Amino acid sequence: MEKVVLELRRSSLISPYGIGSIVPLSENQFYMVAGLDEWRFGDHPEYYEIKEERLCKRLGVKFLRMPPDSDNHYARIPGVRFPNNFYCKTCGKVVELSPFEDIPTCHGSKMIPDRFIVVCPEGHIDDFPISAWIHRKCHKEYNPTTCKITRSFGRSGGLASDVTYTCTCGASGHMAEAMGRNALKRVGLKCFGKRPWLGGNEEECNVDAEKLRVTLRGSTNVWFAITRSSIYIPADVVNRIPDSLFYGLKNFYVSNGSTLSDDNLRSILSAHAKSYRIPLDLLVTEFWRRIKDDNDSVKDTSSAEDISEDKYRSYEYDNLIASNGEDSSEFCSISMDISQYSDSIQKLYNQVTLVPKLRETRAFVGFSRLEPIENVKVNEAKKSLSLEKSNWLPAIAVYGEGIFFCINHILINEWASQDCVRERIGMMNIAYKNNKMLSDGNYDLKPEFVLIHTLAHLIINQLSFECGYGSSSLRERLYCEKEQNHDLMHGVLIYTASGDSEGTLGGLVSQGRPGKLEDIVSSAIENARWCSSDPICIESHGQGPDSCNLAACHNCALLPETSCELGNRLLDRGLLIGTPENPEMGFINYISAKNS
Repeated sequence: MEKVVLELRRSSLISPYGIGSIVPLSENQFYMVAGLDEWRFGDHPEYYEIKEERLCKRLGVKFLRMPPDSDNHYARIPGVRFPNNFYCKTCGKVVELSPFEDIPTCHGSKMIPDRFIVVCPEGHIDDFPISAWIHRKCHKEYNPTTCKITRSFGRSGGLASDVTYTCTCGASGHMAEAMGRNALKRVGLKCFGKRPWLGGNEEECNVDAEKLRVTLRGSTNVWFAITRSSIYIPADVVNRIPDSLFYGLKNFYVSNGSTLSDDNLRSILSAHAKSYRIPLDLLVTEFWRRIKDDNDSVKDTSSAEDISEDKYRSYEYDNLIASNGEDSSEFCSISMDISQYSDSIQKLYNQVTLVPKLRETRAFVGFSRLEPIENVKVNEAKKSLSLEKSNWLPAIAVYGEGIFFCINHILINEWASQDCVRERIGMMNIAYKNNKMLSDGNYDLKPEFVLIHTLAHLIINQLSFECGYGSSSLRERLYCEKEQNHDLMHGVLIYTASGDSEGTLGGLVSQGRPGKLEDIVSSAIENARWCSSDPICIESHGQGPDSCNLAACHNCALLPETSCELGNRLLDRGLLIGTPENPEMGFINYISAKNS
């Protein structure tokens, strides 16, 4: 079999072409990215390591590594050919090959791969069993020696469902039937647990055949990446209290029966706060956070991989609120004095932080098929990436800048407790609980989360007009629990993070300064009051992906999917600006009334 070399961007090997995905190379060649067992980094794998201890601990690995680059001749990422059913576009002859057989030639040109594959919700994937399906369907015996299968189109010519397979023994089948529900189950076919990306290794699969789907190799539901990301917080920022001082205080705290008060802490830590110019309240908060973490680590025997996304982000949230880092580091935040902004900003936010420098690490932890699934245990997702347990995962680091917004949690919780708001969010809860990607179905969605998420989208759209970045170059990182309210986080980081120079121009941070931010936020809110699809949009009871939005469409609140953490789901302008029937329900109108 001939060797084929394909070059991809490093970021593409996280998404959309990670392990287990089908990469198009040419008209007659498609390859599936192999598992981690086959990745090679040459003699110096340490050159590719990304230092991100917090994320490594969470994912239960020792290393995160960038995909190898093409300059290293000893580094490679193998792939296996898939699919392996081929046909001649001249005469329609069909052959079913193994992954390592050469592609045959027919009528003077190489045969091309068939478009039909079978996908299992457990992640398995296989070629569509052409010969088995048409013969079982017609109750005929398949003889590989005498049976010759051909492929033909019906009158429509271009529709995939109009393809017919016919055997010389008389058996035939139309793909419109095969792509229907229970098509494979009706003829007694099941999933064989095929995993081509792991060298053809098979595993037992007990999935009911009715859940198998016959689809096209290029369908968007064939592969969904599962990733975890982290904003890099340097160790000296996360732990501002030196270990010697912290453990001395902790021993005093334990030996005195947990009677150490905040006033005692302030008097002890004041000298350290003054010397290093750190807000004293921040040191007190850090002490209690580290005490809690130490206690949790003793009580909790589960893996660090199982830490919730909200708890993981709470570290970032605490550090984004305050001024931290330096220009020379990979993280720098500047907490702005909120009194420098106009009343419109002070009413809406109680904190604005500029982030001139940040680094985001995105790690690939697994994939799903047929449906995107994010609320999966990391240790379960990793099992699909290699045969042997691996101590590393592929990742990329991207650099940029951002603006962090924090809404007053007392004000937003008061607004969210109103009956009209609860009734409004109840309309979204049905679709939310039915969505496996977003919810496990046990809790109701919080209106605070939807409000912060929607406002972030509106501001991103406005920033793209003001600072020159395309909306696809801006991203959101939400710091608010969707269902519960344990960590009291009500913030969002709007940032640009790119592998090239686009994320380092400083144009985004400049828009967050007093005198500029006011116009951006007020314009975003005013634009939200009227959508060109109104009244249809504002009166919607469910629209967008999986009907998980209310008043949000492409004309008002949706962004490119790469910019939104939730794939443009859980958005509603109505919670922000109210509805024609109930304008007082909107958060903007609520805070205006509170301050009048």
